[in-house]
Amino acid sequence: MEQAIFIFLGLITITSAWFVAASSNLVRSVFMFFVTLFSIAGLY
Repeated sequence: MEQAIFIFLGLITITSAWFVAASSNLVRSVFMFFVTLFSIAGLY
């Protein structure tokens, strides 16, 4: 169970970080940045 949560949060982190870099919309990029931060916090 712990490994599944770790993998899930890792995938969310990688995906949202990619959207931060790839998004041309500033609001969407900032939202995905916060998703990235919270998913990294969940990993710890």
